[in-house]
Amino acid sequence: MDCPTDSGEGKTTTDDDNKDRTEDSAEAHITCGFIASVETMRLKYKKISGAQKRRLRKEAKIAAGTWTTEKPCGPHKNQESASLNGDNKRPHSDSSTPPVAKQAPKRHRSTNVQTVSYRDAVTTLKMAVIQQGHPDVTLNQEQGDLIQARVIAAIDAIPEGERSPQFHHSKFEGGILWMTCANLETRNWLLDVIQKQDQLWEGAALTVVEASKLPKRPKVLVWIPDTGNETIVRTRIRKQNPDLAAGDWLLLSRKVDEKGQTLAYSIDEKSFRILERAQFKAFWCLGKVTFRNLKKDQHKTNEGGADQPSL
Repeated sequence: MDCPTDSGEGKTTTDDDNKDRTEDSAEAHITCGFIASVETMRLKYKKISGAQKRRLRKEAKIAAGTWTTEKPCGPHKNQESASLNGDNKRPHSDSSTPPVAKQAPKRHRSTNVQTVSYRDAVTTLKMAVIQQGHPDVTLNQEQGDLIQARVIAAIDAIPEGERSPQFHHSKFEGGILWMTCANLETRNWLLDVIQKQDQLWEGAALTVVEASKLPKRPKVLVWIPDTGNETIVRTRIRKQNPDLAAGDWLLLSRKVDEKGQTLAYSIDEKSFRILERAQFKAFWCLGKVTFRNLKKDQHKTNEGGADQPSL
């Protein structure tokens, strides 16, 4: 017969009760151990992902009191490559970009194309004072001098304080008075003055045209066995060939060598027809010289326009 025992707290327990509790505790311990073993085996043979491993390591460090905040990772691989290539851009900030209303308006590039070259401008300002009917009717030296005198008188008559015309050059040659204006105002002034000079001599009918718009005249080339002055050459041709108006020929180019000179002329239509009938031969000193007919596209003048003097 079991005897009761004092628990010290006013309660008594029997040996059977103690035995039951001991058995229950042992059974619970065995059960927990079994469950832990099964869990360990499950974790051992189950593949753990990288994220789970990192989480477990973090939890272990927190439990051990060794966890610290990790430093941020270094620059991304693409960012490192961009910095090495010099393509690293300044971070965009909304405050760094001014509002559209504050941005200065862009200057639009002009769509107008400059089509007038310096060469064209010079040609436009090079004028020819001629007699109406040119080249069949040409001016002589005396008439050219008279026209120049009238132009100078018109300049002198301009009142003080008003702008006067300006010229780069003037020359009488080949039945034409050539005048190169310094600006458009001078060109317009010259046109007005010449139109008023219709009483200089009987039958005077003067006009002013741009050098490039002069009527085309025949062009010839001749080699002269003499290196003397070109004016003397024309004088001899005119004296020995009275039908040729050599005094009104316009010298286009001159090339001198050891034995003579090659001359290119723009001549009047009448002289050209006479040379054509004579097979382009003319008397010269103690013999004859031969002219060659130059086609329009075989000879280039200095200005690229109509017949103009070699200055």
